[in-house]
This record gives sequence, C-alpha cells and structure tokens, in this order.
Amino acid sequence: MAASLAETLETWNDAIKRFESGDVRGALALFKQCQDQSATMHFNIGVAQMRLQNYAEAISCFNSAVKKDQHLAAGYYQRGVAYHYSSKDADAVKDFEECHRRMRSTRVIDYRQLGMTCKLFECDVLLNLALVMARSGQSSKARDTLDAACDAQLEKRHERQIREVTSAVRQGGGTQAIIVLAEDALFRPAKNKMANIKKKNFLGDAKVLSSVIDQDQFSGFMGKKELDDSPSPGSPAPSRSPRPGAKSSGLKSPLFGRAAEKYRTIYNFEPNTSLEVALSVGDMVKVKKKDGDGWFTVTNLSTGQSGLVPGSYLELVTSPSSSPVSGRKLSGGPLPRKSSSGDSGPSRSAGPPSKQVCSS
Repeated sequence: MAASLAETLETWNDAIKRFESGDVRGALALFKQCQDQSATMHFNIGVAQMRLQNYAEAISCFNSAVKKDQHLAAGYYQRGVAYHYSSKDADAVKDFEECHRRMRSTRVIDYRQLGMTCKLFECDVLLNLALVMARSGQSSKARDTLDAACDAQLEKRHERQIREVTSAVRQGGGTQAIIVLAEDALFRPAKNKMANIKKKNFLGDAKVLSSVIDQDQFSGFMGKKELDDSPSPGSPAPSRSPRPGAKSSGLKSPLFGRAAEKYRTIYNFEPNTSLEVALSVGDMVKVKKKDGDGWFTVTNLSTGQSGLVPGSYLELVTSPSSSPVSGRKLSGGPLPRKSSSGDSGPSRSAGPPSKQVCSS
C-alpha cells in the first residue's frame, strides 16, 4: 500500500538523521523505503552507496537521478567522482564535462534552497576535470581546463587547490585527490513541509465557562456521551445515582402527550417510594409520560400497577408513530427528579435516585 506524503516525509527525515549519526546502512534502508523515488531520492541513495564504497551501485543510482532530472548538475558531478574511484577516468571526464555544461557558465550553484547544505562551484568541477584528463593522457586539454579554473575561482581555498592540481597535471595527474562534495551532501525534506505534517489545533481545547451542574468539566457532546454510556443487553444495571449537583431541567420530553409506547424491562427495579412501581426483567410496560429528568410514568402490564420508573431500565418495543422496533434502548442513566417541594434529588453518596415525596 502506498505511503502517504506525511509518512514519506517522516521516513525521509529519519533517514537523514541516521546518516548524520553515522548509521549509513540504516539510512540507506530508509531511503529505499520512501515511496517518492524522485531524482533527489536516487541522489541520496547514491551518496549513501558511495559512502559505503559501493561504487557500482552508486553509479546506478546517479544514472537514475540524472535520467529523472537531466539538469541535476550535482548528479553528474557525483557520478564522475564514483567513476574516478572505480578507475574509470574516461567516463569521469565525460561526467565532469557534462556537469560543467549543465551549470551553463554559472560560477556556483547553491543547493541550500533545495534542501542540500552545500554549493557546487564551477572551479571545483574544472579542477577535477583537469585531473582526470591528465590521468587519461589528455595533457593539453588538462592545461586549458586549468586556465579556465583560474578564471572561475571564487573562494580563498581555490588558489591553493589550483597550485596543487597544476603540479599534479605536470606529473600526469600524480596522486592528487579530486575534490568531493561534503559527506553530508544530501537532499533534505523542506522545513515548511515537515512543520505542516504535524497536527495543529487551531481552535484550541474546549473549556467549560459556565454550567448549571456544580464542578462540571465535561466539554464534549452530551448526546454521544449518553449513547456511549447506555447499557447493553446482559450488562450490569446502570447506576441510578446522578452526577454530583445535577438538577432537574423541569422540561418534559418532546414525546410527552403522544399515545402510550410499549417497552420491555431489561433490569429489575425495586421502588423506594410509594410513587414508584416495581419491575422485573421481561415485564412489558406502557409509557404514559416522560419527564425531562429521565423518569417515566408507566403501567406495568404484568401487574397492572402504575408509577414512576427510571427510563434507562426500559427497552423500546413498539412506537405508535412507527413500525415495531426491537432492541432499541434509551441512552444514559436517569437523572434525579425534583420533588414537589423544589429540592433536588439525592447526591451520589445517598444511593440510587428516586422520586422525592414531599411530606404534608
């Protein structure tokens, strides 16, 4: 399966870190895992192979790099270096010449804007070309190339290098080492792309600024929370205690006033007051009224008794406005009910909530 752009960038960045820490083989393995095998990625693989002195593999990678990007001067330069290390100076001459042609008379190419922390100088290309020409028996061309290198020098080190290469050319190339790019001359992923792959929370985290419930810090969607908290068949009966400080909204369900709905009891219920009615698992009940606090006024069809029960102990069987429904349970546990005196229901520590009876 193809990796996403974010995964490719992360793999690429990890490979760079491993290379810089000295784990060249680990870096090479990660470079090969990158799905985007662009010219720059082939270039990086070639640099790693050359670092491991696998020059044949390095040449193959640089071949792929310049095939994908014919104007990648650094690719020709590095392939010329690999040919030289493979004792193929005739091929190295061709690559250094092609590299110089791709530079189009530019004194220096700064690859930092493309993610590689190095510069390719025309003077370096010409000095290498002069050396491999001298070693391949092209002394006259080597001297002409040295003259061009003198005109292209930009940095102080170039003056010293020109003297050393001139001396080597007079000796047919001698043992003078060619000029190579920095060991960490690798293309890196753009910083702005790496910054953008991390998830950002532009809106910030939600905070509870005001709530009718004491110590309430819940800031998500209450409907989803109630759905997640709803009991499933065979699970223990839900707690009848409300959240600390919860108060009845005083609102009735939008279904209030409709024809009675039939429900099945899914948990045993023992009444705590004379206003409540007992239920056993499997009892069928008719719901006459739904209060906003989670308590229902029902008639137990098995006993004929009517009273209040917690709505979360019931499962809808039939609805008067739709076809029969099976297995649909009410979400969430019952909320406390206000008594006629206006007091809120019992706290969590006081046990299950129940309808409060106001003494006369």
